[in-house]
Amino acid sequence: MRKMATTIRVLPESDTIELLDSVAQELRQGYEELAISAERELSGRHFIFSRYGRELYPYFEESDAAVVPGCIFPIKEGRLVASVDSSCVLVGETSDGALYAARAAVGISYEGIVRRFVRLGPALVYVSRSGVTGIRAEVTSLELDALISDHSVAERAIRNKIERRVMESLLSSREELVVMADGSLKHPFGQFSGSLPSPRAHNNCLIGFSKSDGLVFRLDLVNSKEEVPEMLGRVLWNDAFPAGYPESLKLAHHLSVFTKADGQAIKALVTKRFRLRRVPTFTLRRIALGGFNGGA
Repeated sequence: MRKMATTIRVLPESDTIELLDSVAQELRQGYEELAISAERELSGRHFIFSRYGRELYPYFEESDAAVVPGCIFPIKEGRLVASVDSSCVLVGETSDGALYAARAAVGISYEGIVRRFVRLGPALVYVSRSGVTGIRAEVTSLELDALISDHSVAERAIRNKIERRVMESLLSSREELVVMADGSLKHPFGQFSGSLPSPRAHNNCLIGFSKSDGLVFRLDLVNSKEEVPEMLGRVLWNDAFPAGYPESLKLAHHLSVFTKADGQAIKALVTKRFRLRRVPTFTLRRIALGGFNGGA
């Protein structure tokens, strides 16, 4: 303590600490304002705490008296259900851009059983100031800036492009089928409804199956020529739902993800194919911040 006190005494006089007092005062005032609002908005409410920033869902959800639940009954009519999912991972970077690997998978079910699957890829996509190569994608200069500056944005954009192409191909089939996508059609497929190909089979339909609403899944339908209960009844009969989630979509997810072995194989391939010179690397955050086991 003596050494600490000595160190503090030899600090040069500065008004920096006093300047931070004003920031602390602003934060205190902000909390007081929030407390007043929270008394009205949060008091007595059921609350779901996150776990290390991860979104969690309740086991039991409160029912809304204004919502009248309905029943979907299976319609015993065979119709193919094709579920699409994809994944994209960063392979590596140069001083000018980044190389990604993407893969799509389709699980096809019929009369309650998954009958077949298709895997497409891996596809290699290079994003740089020169543009996007590896997939057909027209991007504006503003969009390209976003892809270059953020890997997660680039990965999502590549996934969306590949999934969109796969679904367009499936929906153009002459055979009547239901195409299911992993996620809400509001995002990232918000503009999809305006650019669907003219369906060769009038009953082809696109369904977005979202996992972002807890145990009650959100469904979005596009281009359905039938009533919603009838379309969902056919899906219920032709796919399997052991945990309330379609088995074909679950299969598409597992088949699209990259394993560690896949990642190593892709790195070995591009190293040999493009004569890359591997640069020694380190984890900057680990060196700069060290380890701390007391995180909340």
